[in-house]
Parts: sequence; structure tokens; C-alpha cells
Amino acid sequence: KDLFEEGVYANAVVPPAVPKGQSLLRTSYMASHTDEHLDQILEAFRKVGLKHGIIDRNGHSGTE
Repeated sequence: KDLFEEGVYANAVVPPAVPKGQSLLRTSYMASHTDEHLDQILEAFRKVGLKHGIIDRNGHSGTE
């Protein structure tokens, strides 16, 4: 919901499509997307990731 409110449409992928205990977000891109669009998408992921504690203030995801 938060990504959608930031203008990013992403599909959640949960078990059994991925291993139990894991999940992912799937996005799609087209040739008509510009570098600026991609920058906006990355910023939305950063903002939402920080909000939910998925990434820390240094940009680390905890999966590294």
C-alpha cells in the first residue's frame, strides 16, 4: 500500500511461490521508463523501506 501511495505498483510474491519464510516484491519496467522514473522508484523503495525498518539509515537491508 505504501509503495502504491508513492506511485509504485508492485506485486507481492509469497509462499508457496517463494520458499517459506521469504517474500519478494515484483515490479515491471518498460522501455518508455526514463532514468528519472527509475530514480523515483528507487527513492520510493528507500522511503518505504526506512519507514518499515526493512533498511536502516545507512541503506543496509539486513540481508547482506
